[in-house]
Amino acid sequence: MYALIFRRLKDRGCDWIYHFPTLHAVDFRPLRDALKEKEQPEWVDYSPEEALAKEHEEAKRDRELAEFRERLDEGNREAIAAAAKHPPPKTVAAYRAVYGHDPQGWPPVA
Repeated sequence: MYALIFRRLKDRGCDWIYHFPTLHAVDFRPLRDALKEKEQPEWVDYSPEEALAKEHEEAKRDRELAEFRERLDEGNREAIAAAAKHPPPKTVAAYRAVYGHDPQGWPPVA
C-alpha cells in the first residue's frame, strides 16, 4: 500500500519527508487563564497571601513540567537510538523502493 502511495506521489512530482514520532508535553495553563471569564477586575478581591501562594504553586508546576519534558526528551533520544539499530519502518522501505534513496528525515537524528 505504501509503495502505491509513493508511486502516485512520485508520478505527480511530489516528495515526502519522514518525521520520527516524538512525544511532547503541552502546558494549557495560559489558555485556561485566557478563557476564564472575569466578572470584575483582579484587584477587587486581591489578597497578597493568595497571590503569593498561587505564584509558588505556578513555580512548582513549571519545575515539574520542565522535569517531565526533560524525561520525554531523553525517552525520545533513546527511541531514536533504538530505531537506528533496527530495519527502517515500512514507510521508509517503500519510499526507498520507489524513489531509490532514503527520504529526507531518515535516519532520524537525536
